[in-house]
Amino acid sequence: MKRTIIALVAGLMVGLGGMFIAASPAAASLNDCPGGTGCAWTADNYGGIPYVFAVGKYGYNKCQPSPVGRVFIQSVAAFYGTGVRQLVLYTGTNCSSSSQFLTIPNGTRIGLTGIYMQSFKIVT
Repeated sequence: MKRTIIALVAGLMVGLGGMFIAASPAAASLNDCPGGTGCAWTADNYGGIPYVFAVGKYGYNKCQPSPVGRVFIQSVAAFYGTGVRQLVLYTGTNCSSSSQFLTIPNGTRIGLTGIYMQSFKIVT
């Protein structure tokens, strides 16, 4: 009887803990995008592999190649704070306006984008 009660209580604690503590993968990934950066994910709703675009690493107004070559981006967010207007993702390798691009204004989250990124720019 004592073992049954302990097992029941332990199972209930695990079940309740999972219900209150566990976040959905989408929420957990979006929360992993630190302030002062822009982020992109390979799955919709901020899931999959995250890529972080930090000003300290890439600078302002400079065309940068994708850190992993051509990559399919499904969701994006920009949390740069003051001084940055937008993050721009390009399908071409040289940030040319002749290639397709996606502009993410600062403070914006987009859960479903669907763009093959090859270069990007953090714009002030």
